[in-house]
Amino acid sequence: MKKIFTLAAAATLAFTSCTSDDNEDKSSDSLILPKTVSYIDAYNSEDNSIATVTYNGNKIVQIVDGDSKTEYVYTDDLITKTIDTHDNGDSKYTDIIEYTYIDNKLATEFSTSSSTSNSIVNKYKYKYTYNNDGTILRIGYYFDTDGNEIEGGTTRLTVSNGNVLKSESLNEDETIDRSETHEYDNKNSFFKNILGLDKLYVSEGGEYSTNNEIKFTSSEYPTDDYTITYIYNDNGFPTEAKMYDVDGVLWGTRKFTY
Repeated sequence: MKKIFTLAAAATLAFTSCTSDDNEDKSSDSLILPKTVSYIDAYNSEDNSIATVTYNGNKIVQIVDGDSKTEYVYTDDLITKTIDTHDNGDSKYTDIIEYTYIDNKLATEFSTSSSTSNSIVNKYKYKYTYNNDGTILRIGYYFDTDGNEIEGGTTRLTVSNGNVLKSESLNEDETIDRSETHEYDNKNSFFKNILGLDKLYVSEGGEYSTNNEIKFTSSEYPTDDYTITYIYNDNGFPTEAKMYDVDGVLWGTRKFTY
């Protein structure tokens, strides 16, 4: 289900107001929530999809996309668990991610993946350290067959205003092994008003930045570079996103309804 959010990322959260008319606009804006997200593949129509989003107030309950479903669990106003299931008829796949927070910031995420087709359970964990210079370290851990936690790779995130501008995979001596950069617009993301998603913008999925991503660059795989263009409604929310590969060829379109 992560594909629903990945290339749509997102929005300016801060609005200022001085008059009663502005306050009314803010109140109206806070009611704008995405109802459907459709994907149209430029090469293979079998990959086309329509996802439906349901809510309890402004808390997201679930996203259903064909035979896939993602459920969201809150503790107060924070998302503390997601349950992602996919049933292809032969096997059922389940991915569970649990989140913890310190001072309203993401502290850990613990992922468990399993399938009914075998007895293997994959586990992974990320811990987050917030540095004085504003960067964030995301340290990965895997688990051996005895359940022991073993430190894996470290990624350094450069962030600004709720956007991840750069992610750098570090070697053991803290030199940079590879990096990815992101550029953004200054418009509202379609998930702007979904409670709690803004706290996950540094998560491993990297899907919930404050503004919409318009360009991605990879130092390791430059053929994976892409750009995204948007069409917005009168309230500044995207209604369409077109994704282009490094050669400028369209490979997919997303459309949003509210």
